[in-house]
Amino acid sequence: MLRPIVIILLVLTNIGCDKKTESIVCDPAVDKDTNLFATNAKKLAVREFFENNLPAKNSIVIPFSHYEPIRQALLAIYLTQSPEAKLILDTLKINAASISLNEVSVNVSNDATWLNDFKKGHTTGDTLLDQIMCSYDLSVIDYGNFQELTTIILRTDYEVNTNALGKALNVVLWISSGTGNHRFGDSRDILMTRGVDYMDFTFQQFYGDCLAGCVEHDFWNFRVYINNQVEYLGKGHYP
Repeated sequence: MLRPIVIILLVLTNIGCDKKTESIVCDPAVDKDTNLFATNAKKLAVREFFENNLPAKNSIVIPFSHYEPIRQALLAIYLTQSPEAKLILDTLKINAASISLNEVSVNVSNDATWLNDFKKGHTTGDTLLDQIMCSYDLSVIDYGNFQELTTIILRTDYEVNTNALGKALNVVLWISSGTGNHRFGDSRDILMTRGVDYMDFTFQQFYGDCLAGCVEHDFWNFRVYINNQVEYLGKGHYP
């Protein structure tokens, strides 16, 4: 059976895995940049990729050129040290919610000959799967057995576009679905929109049972211009 490999060519570039050991060891394909502002910037960038159907939505590595301006804008808000900035970032600790940059879930057929090795974190003998695991230093953190499938949760210490990573894993024979993990019920979030020479940020604090749907929230609006000048646009409450 022929399998398409075009969408994961990025994954197989500049990789050096040691196949002589059971553990997966290699030079990762992505650098670490995991300070809080970078993490929030990457989440907002990935969300923007999918909301606007940008080509970068298919990139596992989140492009530095896309998330770095967002990181700088968030840092600029913090550096104003205004009462509002201190409230949302120091006291309320509002961060971008929903998507995980570290975890991806895959459903594997119980007929897969390499399933037991995979669950143990060993190399599987499937070249594509082993290369992806190696490239992003993925490890198995949990799994659940069902009648025909085993759901496996993978984690990396690197921050990547887990939706794109899930699609790459879908190419592997016996894997029927792969997707980035999402958090539900978060009581805080950051929204971002772009203008011609600025970015607008809305910091949200929700109230009520957020697992069932938050009923109200406060929000603070900031505008950051291309030169990182910050303008506070005010606070609101909904409803």
